[in-house]
Amino acid sequence: MLMTSDGISNNDWRAIKSIAARIANATISNDGELVIKLRCELLACITSLEVKYGQKASLLATRADYVEDNQERISLLVKAYDIAQRHGDKLNMTLLCSSLADLYIAEIGDRLEGRKWLSRLEAALDECWDSSEHRNLVNLRERLLQLENGDNKLKR
Repeated sequence: MLMTSDGISNNDWRAIKSIAARIANATISNDGELVIKLRCELLACITSLEVKYGQKASLLATRADYVEDNQERISLLVKAYDIAQRHGDKLNMTLLCSSLADLYIAEIGDRLEGRKWLSRLEAALDECWDSSEHRNLVNLRERLLQLENGDNKLKR
């Protein structure tokens, strides 16, 4: 049986991906009511998988993608990173460093935390290469440089 890097079966993960795709489609269609309904469905699905598997990095990170509050997102992502690190889950460590660097640099504008997570992302990529995450690293470095130089016209 195939599974995520932290042990969630592909069948169980497929349910998460399906709801997430429906949320994306509802968002594109500007159907806010459906987005709210599907977000609740997704969070309930994550909760049921947490009952089955316990706290897993991929579940916490996915939950973080669907909460509004940045402090809650940070808390979930850091907790997920700690779990991935404890279990030697290099793939999730890479993805989480990328998510945290992006959140701090692109959304919050915190140069110090952004630099910290970029450094961790670079180290994680040495352990677990991912070309998409490397492109994100390059883009985030540029955005951090713009942020440090006071350029308020950051490109997303």
